Amino acid sequence: MKRLFRKFCILLAINILSGCAAMQASQSPNPVKSPTQHIQVAVPSQLDKLMQYYEFLQEKTEAELLQEFNTVKMNFMQNNSDGNRIRYILLLSLPNTNFRNISDALSLLIEWPQDEQQLTSIDIFRKLLTQLLTEQQHLNSTVRNFSEKLKAAEGYSEKLQKKVDDIKDMEKSLIRRESHSNMN
Repeated sequence: MKRLFRKFCILLAINILSGCAAMQASQSPNPVKSPTQHIQVAVPSQLDKLMQYYEFLQEKTEAELLQEFNTVKMNFMQNNSDGNRIRYILLLSLPNTNFRNISDALSLLIEWPQDEQQLTSIDIFRKLLTQLLTEQQHLNSTVRNFSEKLKAAEGYSEKLQKKVDDIKDMEKSLIRRESHSNMN
């Protein structure tokens, strides 16, 4: 998980650096611009917009998140564009929410229509998110298995403790009988 998070951070850093490089490249060393030169404005990439949306979600209350989830889900059902899909996936994968559903988020990521012509930052992000959610699902499954084994071990431990207590009770009963019969 740490390795995938590191990959995500590196990807994000590369995206930020490439944005800075693009902005620097758009600035001319000559401060005087001719009327025919175009001024380039830094336009946020899809990944930038996605990160802004994720930050926007972090500021929401539980009730606001539920309302956002219902709105985004309805939008996705009406129009399953890439933007609606990724917003829906982000909401489905948000921790500590009632609507969190890693399986549904993974299904939407895996079933994502792919454009084979060019690899965009969203495609790379989709692959990263797929890996992270797959690992999260695996870890959740492992935790469930360990939890079930722990419950079974606790049940077995309780049975053994009851047997030990029963044996102690039998010994006490035998000792009382012996001491009672010796008195007579």
